[in-house]
Amino acid sequence: MDKYSIIIYDNNNKIIGELMTATPTDIIKFINKGFHVTNKITGNDITIDELNQNIGVSDGVIDVG
Repeated sequence: MDKYSIIIYDNNNKIIGELMTATPTDIIKFINKGFHVTNKITGNDITIDELNQNIGVSDGVIDVG
């Protein structure tokens, strides 16, 4: 499973946390809670659509509840 180094922002673009080894499931949970997630390496925002393209069948079902 892919791991991402991320920065998590609130709605006011204030940094609220960082994770060096976030999984796609972790990132989807943050996005679903209304947080903004940026890839530290590329500086680009991470979207659910981007993560869904990288998640394979072997990674299993994602429960974002």
